[in-house]
Amino acid sequence: MQFQAHPLAWTRVDTIFQHSRNPTTKLLALDVLNSLVKSRWNLLPAEQKDGIKNFLINLIIQLSKEQKDFLANRSLLQRLNLVLVQVCKSSWSRLGSIILFNAIVFASRSHLFSGCQAGVAP
Repeated sequence: MQFQAHPLAWTRVDTIFQHSRNPTTKLLALDVLNSLVKSRWNLLPAEQKDGIKNFLINLIIQLSKEQKDFLANRSLLQRLNLVLVQVCKSSWSRLGSIILFNAIVFASRSHLFSGCQAGVAP
C-alpha cells in the first residue's frame, strides 16, 4: 500500500487512532509504527521517541481501563503491546528498564494486571 511505503506515514498514526473506527485501519497504522521502530528508531530525536512511547502507553491504559473495553479491543491491545515491546528492545537502557519496571508495578497494583497477563500468555 502507498500509505505504508510513505516515509512519514508514522506521523499520522495518532490521527488514525483519533478518527478511524475501523480496527483493520488501526492495525495497519500500528504496523507502520512497528516498522519505524524496527528500522529507524535510533535516527529519531529524543522528543519524538518520547512522544511515541507516551502515545503507546496512554493508548494501552485507555483501552484497558474497563473490562468491556479490554475485551472489545483485545487484538488491538496485543498489537500495541508488541509495538511497545519493540520500543523497549530498540532503546533498551537503564531508562528503558525503569519504564518497563514502572509499567509492571502500575499494572500489578491495578485491574490492568489481568490484561498484562493475558497479553504475555502463550
